Amino acid sequence: MFRASRGLVTLKATLIVVLILTVLCPSMRNVAAESVLQTPPIIEPNATEKIVQLNEPAVVLIYMHYQATYTYPFVTWNRMPDANGQWGMRPSTGEYASWVSLRVDEEELGSGFIINPDGYIMTNAHIGTSQELKAEFVYDLAQNKTHEFLSSLQINATQVAKGWGQAYLQFLLQYGNFGSGNFGNEQTQYIAWFGQLDTKTSLNELTAKGLPAELSKAGNVGGKDIAVLKVNAESSLPTVQFGDSDSVAVHLGEPLVVIGYPDIKMGAPQASFGERWRILQGNTGSNGEESIVPTATAGIASAVKTVNSVQGPLKYIQTDASIHPGNSGGPAFDMQGQVIGIATLGARDPNSPYGGQLFNVGFLLPIKTATQYSNEINVKNARGPVDTYWAQGLNYYWAHRYSAAIEQFQKVQALFPNHPYVTSFISTSQAAISRGEDVDLNIGGAHVNPTILYGVVGILIALILVTSFLIRRLHIVVRSSPRRKPKHKSTRHTRSRFHFLARW
Repeated sequence: MFRASRGLVTLKATLIVVLILTVLCPSMRNVAAESVLQTPPIIEPNATEKIVQLNEPAVVLIYMHYQATYTYPFVTWNRMPDANGQWGMRPSTGEYASWVSLRVDEEELGSGFIINPDGYIMTNAHIGTSQELKAEFVYDLAQNKTHEFLSSLQINATQVAKGWGQAYLQFLLQYGNFGSGNFGNEQTQYIAWFGQLDTKTSLNELTAKGLPAELSKAGNVGGKDIAVLKVNAESSLPTVQFGDSDSVAVHLGEPLVVIGYPDIKMGAPQASFGERWRILQGNTGSNGEESIVPTATAGIASAVKTVNSVQGPLKYIQTDASIHPGNSGGPAFDMQGQVIGIATLGARDPNSPYGGQLFNVGFLLPIKTATQYSNEINVKNARGPVDTYWAQGLNYYWAHRYSAAIEQFQKVQALFPNHPYVTSFISTSQAAISRGEDVDLNIGGAHVNPTILYGVVGILIALILVTSFLIRRLHIVVRSSPRRKPKHKSTRHTRSRFHFLARW
């Protein structure tokens, strides 16, 4: 009986092994062949590409439209400057006393990034407020009046133009000072836009399709140049994660990536955003098909510098990553994919007669400064479920596990229907599946990594083979052992054992 049971176990183990090998070997061989013929090598993106794909959804374009009425008095000045070069400008009196009202209609474009799923966006104050627009308006007004003055005198004296223009600018700042409330009837509109923006889109469509926002708090342009906006989103939003900007000082030379929306200044560098927009729509040299897309520029953290500002000394991170107009307010990421700074300042070329920008020198406001500022309004950096599903979906996508990736992308789409990139990734994954490039296995509705599955199956087969071998060895040992003759026992003893067993 013992010999029969051992033989039965051995037979069963052998049959199981044969069955598994019969079923799996052809399948594994076919899968391997298909992998060689159809699936391209699984090449993950490099570190920079991963940072961009993971974080780009949380970087937004910020559009601001500012309207107001600016009022300033007529000016009277001396016919010639005095010994100190002063023109003695003052408001007109008597019959010439009057005020001028001008309509202000300005637009601004910049970048920002979402810092928590509730819709708080961080950017620069010169993007998220009207401070710089007001200053530029007054400066442009002074320049225009200077040209009118020189035309009336029919002269082209550089020193006269410089002195008169500076005097008129000071007059406007003193008597038409935008800080004194002479910008009246102010209206400001903020729009956050996700993903690519085609310039064929009208400004009305931009404001209708973008997410409206409100200004929560702002610092000073030229100081803590930070603003926090709040979009009215009904869904969970993608976000970024803050890093440690203090660590940059001890890790100079390490790579970083700046993401943002470069401004469009083609054809009319001094024009307003609205004018440049209309120029692009009408004649761009490429049938009006220009578009504004988030771009990534890579560089290193070159230095940490202290700059004197209106709010005292401030630290800035210098970088050689290109920061173009429009990048202002965009995030700079370290190689861990965390925000360590905000693109804030560029550098002017001292040898350029027009003050051209040096694109290999830029300055980042450290995220630590921005964090201290946002804490004042109790706005904390936090991640949300969209970020979790998006990251997991990309990991599957990079590994060519397209079926599993689609499931994660669909969760992203359900939570945030306006996600700018998820639809494209779903379409690409579906196309890859239809071409037979999906390396995922669907077992009982669950997506399984084939590499892991085959590894587990291989281990099980090895265990079965080892077990079968040990059983056979045990059977041989048992068969080769000498048999012992049973001792004769009395009938009385045997009967008493049966009585004992019966009691149990």
